[in-house]
Amino acid sequence: MQQIKSYLSIFSKFWPNTPPPTSEPPPTSDQLLFTDFKKKQHIVKNIVLNHCPYYSSAPKDIQNWILSHPEHFDCLYLMEKTIATIGGYEFVNEQGYDFNDSCKSDLKTVSISVNGRRGSQVSFAVTPIRNVKSKIGPIRLAVYNIHSDEMMYYVLEPELYRSLMDKTDAIKLYYNMELNGIARIEHTRKKDIIEFATYLA
Repeated sequence: MQQIKSYLSIFSKFWPNTPPPTSEPPPTSDQLLFTDFKKKQHIVKNIVLNHCPYYSSAPKDIQNWILSHPEHFDCLYLMEKTIATIGGYEFVNEQGYDFNDSCKSDLKTVSISVNGRRGSQVSFAVTPIRNVKSKIGPIRLAVYNIHSDEMMYYVLEPELYRSLMDKTDAIKLYYNMELNGIARIEHTRKKDIIEFATYLA
């Protein structure tokens, strides 16, 4: 209960009437905690409880408890297992790839910042996608949008993500709120988790 109260106190700092930022400071620890909690909650509610057979068939009171306490679960692992289930392959977590699908794809999950780029209310940084160079096949990229509480799904093939890498072996992207998309990779976007998981399977 104390942990939930702590999260609620953090949530109160981010309601819509909060003044927009005037610069592009790095996210505070509270902002990071808030975004991480919301992302985990979204993964549990919209992905795991809807598509993972073990949890989707659990009694409703158990599902409600899981949804209220996503911090107790390895949500990324559950998402990996769920995507593999939907796609009809297995999560293997090998060097250079996560799944044993036909193209040896890898999952990356990142978030959109709560702070606008250089004070903008339109452009927002996406968490850098790191350790890209070692990947073998496509990257299944799930981007959590804190502003709309949705997951945005992209599948980046090797030729594309290698062209986007910088000298630090990372990909840096920006989300445009007016367009509701990420310009440099928007052509790879999938409509939902089903298309995301089954594409190139």
